[in-house]
Amino acid sequence: MLFAAFCILASFGIGNMSQMNAAAQNMEAAFGISPYISGSVLMGAAGLVIIGGMKRIALVAHDNMKQEMIDWATEHRQELSQHTLCGTGTTAGLVSRATGLTVTGYRSGPLGGDMQLGSRITEGEIDLMVFFWDPLTQQPHDPDVKALLRIAALYNIPVATNRATADFLLSSPLMHETYPRRLMDFSQHMQARIGD
Repeated sequence: MLFAAFCILASFGIGNMSQMNAAAQNMEAAFGISPYISGSVLMGAAGLVIIGGMKRIALVAHDNMKQEMIDWATEHRQELSQHTLCGTGTTAGLVSRATGLTVTGYRSGPLGGDMQLGSRITEGEIDLMVFFWDPLTQQPHDPDVKALLRIAALYNIPVATNRATADFLLSSPLMHETYPRRLMDFSQHMQARIGD
């Protein structure tokens, strides 16, 4: 029993530890920064995510809304710089180029990027999503868009679908606090479906 408890505790840090070691070694090789310094900085950033001072924000915009996303991100560059950003391929690249912020890019939405973000939401790796969708144009990947929005609702993450809502979310005091999301009890739902 004790062994199992230690295995569970270790599993929370093993993957992150190897990533931090690799990042620290790369910083030393590229810039001559001591691994102790870069490791401490990375540890502090990870701590901020864990205790709620930093949110993981997904950025998505349909083609006709990309300039709106760029304008919004540029306007809120300072606030966004305090958080971890990711997004679908083109949007991530455009926002990163316009703001100078690091935005982890996944695939383009129609090529599976929406599904990748949905997966990150189910794994608890995204805290909120800013999704500027185009309400006047049908998208070739509408089922993926609907699935992404469904997963966001199911996992109870805040979603801004326009600039006004994004402004309200970003200015919320909850952006700098831990927010205990309430999730549906999926086990009861599954038991009801299979008849147990």
